[in-house]
Amino acid sequence: SRLLTDDEYRLFIKARIAKNQSKGTINSIVDMIAFVVGSTDFAVVDGIDPAEFTVTFDSGALTGNDIIFITQSDLIPKPAGVTLNVVENP
Repeated sequence: SRLLTDDEYRLFIKARIAKNQSKGTINSIVDMIAFVVGSTDFAVVDGIDPAEFTVTFDSGALTGNDIIFITQSDLIPKPAGVTLNVVENP
């Protein structure tokens, strides 16, 4: 845990509001990831294993904050019991 800058905190609050209005569809998941990382340069693969999906980014495309916002802050809308995997290609 660490203190967020003003810009990071604003992003977090806006993303939380958007998540609360989300339906949990794959399109809303893609939109939220694009909003959080500020890019649409990623791929979402649904259903490699049951109840999971994987988001793949190019190497170096994510900052440390992006990874935390996506994986640990509960900002990405997803159905209950579904696992989110984040992968960076080498």
